Parts: sequence; structure tokens; C-alpha cells
Amino acid sequence: MQIRIQRLVNVVPEYQHKFLETALGAIEGFRDNLGVEPELFVNLYSGTASVEVRIFTDFESMAQYEEIFLHTALQNDKYLDVAESAVDMILDEPQDEMYVRLDADDFFMNRKGDGQIETGSLDLSRTAPLNKKVATFRTEREYCASKGRLRDVMQLNFQFAQDLKVLTGHGSDYFCTRFSALRIGSSKLYFDSEDCPQCADAFLEQDLDIATRFPGLLLSPPMTKVYKRITSDTLSFNMRGGAHAAPAH
Repeated sequence: MQIRIQRLVNVVPEYQHKFLETALGAIEGFRDNLGVEPELFVNLYSGTASVEVRIFTDFESMAQYEEIFLHTALQNDKYLDVAESAVDMILDEPQDEMYVRLDADDFFMNRKGDGQIETGSLDLSRTAPLNKKVATFRTEREYCASKGRLRDVMQLNFQFAQDLKVLTGHGSDYFCTRFSALRIGSSKLYFDSEDCPQCADAFLEQDLDIATRFPGLLLSPPMTKVYKRITSDTLSFNMRGGAHAAPAH
């Protein structure tokens, strides 16, 4: 059971650079000492007064999550010191949500015999490697199912993910909430890519499809967010200073 922990941190704007620099250092240490590498992103279109930072950490199982995070990281002074050093840079308590990766053979979706998805040669199994890659952008599509409609949403999205993969070549990973203070029945599709111009058109088509063919399926229309991956190169960019400009000859 592959696990994704998604942390939301609202950063005070004037501390943006310092926080991201601190986070990158912490991620490097987490990777070197614990063997798992969190990924750092910023929401490009959050529409809030703060800088919305997202940290994604993937684990191969709940057991690995418990061993690495609960039994190791939370008992490591260096890890805790870094977290403590960021307190004045953030507006409120970070929010953690846990998601578990879904697959087209999920028992919950298929237990009544009506959830089979024709996947062809595509492997939509949660035991397969994640489709994520080190790409500039991560697009997240969130679906908040109405009461009793999560199975229907899962069926719809596995078919959508398959069709989009055939059309664009861009794979996605599908996760469902396991704990959240915000909602129940939430699931998310993630697409990692440098660019996928057809994706926006496909999202619009799916929005229309849900509104016209499946009224009442969701509590609200699908919510799309686009995150920008943060690296050391991101922090070194300086438009006024001419960073990334071609070297003089």
C-alpha cells in the first residue's frame, strides 16, 4: 500500500526564500539519512496572502512510513531543530494529509462486480512504480465525492486516466484520502510533466461530462492546482541580476 503524505505550509511572503532554502537543506538530509526524498513545490495560483508551499513524501508502505517518519525522524534532534527554526517563517500550523495509492483492481471499487476498467496494456496497479518524474510542474486534480459516491468517482477517474494516457502519453497516479481534517471521500489525480497542453482541454471536457452526465456525483466541481517544483536553481534565479542569461563571450 503506497502512501503519500502531503504537507501544506503557509509561509510569510518575506521569508519565502529563506524558508525554501531551509526546506531544501532539510530534504537533502532526509534523503541522505533516511533513504526517502520529499519533494518541494509551490502553488503558483493559490490566491492567498501567504506563499502556499507543498511538500510531498512517498512511502512504499504504511510500515515504511511508520518506521522512517514516526520512529526515526521524530526522534532525530537535527530534523526537529530544522522544523523548529522555521516557526517564525510560517503563518499557522502545517497541515498533513495522508493519501493511499489506488489501482483499478481495488477491492472497494470492484466488490459489487461493476467496476472493471479496460486498461489494455496500461498498468494502473498501485504496486507498479509511480508515474511521477522529476518534472517542473505537478498538476493536481481533486475530486470530493458526495456521500456514498466514492466508488463511482473512482471508476470515472480510472477511465479518465487511461484515456488521457492513451491520448497524451502522460501517466498519472491516483490517491485517496486516509486521514484529513478537511474532508472524507476525497481523491486526487497527479500529473508530473514539463508541459501537457492537451491536459487543460481534457480537464475542461471532464468538467462538462461530470456536470451533464453525473450531476450530484461531487460536492463541488473538480479542483485543479498547478505546483512548481522548487530546486536550488529556482532560488538562484534573479531577473534583475540577469541570472540564467547566456555567458558573455
